[in-house]
Amino acid sequence: MGLEQIRVLTKAVDCLKSLHFPSLTMRQDTARTADPETFGWIWSLEDSQFMRWLRSGHQIFWITGKPGSGKTTMMKYIVANEDLIKQSSLFVDSKRRVTQEYRGSSTGRDLIIAVHYFDHEGDDLANSVAGLLRSLLFQLLRKATAF
Repeated sequence: MGLEQIRVLTKAVDCLKSLHFPSLTMRQDTARTADPETFGWIWSLEDSQFMRWLRSGHQIFWITGKPGSGKTTMMKYIVANEDLIKQSSLFVDSKRRVTQEYRGSSTGRDLIIAVHYFDHEGDDLANSVAGLLRSLLFQLLRKATAF
């Protein structure tokens, strides 16, 4: 590893440290884990909102709903099964063409899933726009640099 690579990694680590906050993953860590059969439909129903999103090429999948309706549990399931997204039968490439398998983009960018949970029981930072941005940036940087 060269000196320049060490400098870049050091800056990335410093950036990650500055973005991290104690309650960053608290909501995901404390959320119930879904029974494996609970959300299996998300991959199999061709007309589910999730599958329509995969085919659309839009970059953000936003889940909203009433308190206690299972939003966090559903996202925890999706994040835990990230490989199923990559194995799913339909993906939209960078030119919005439907492909039959996930290959990553021709620019070398790969699928990165980043999530943030607003939590009425969480602290002020976790429930703020600043917390949202820090959380997403932390996850993107961490996954992009493979820490």
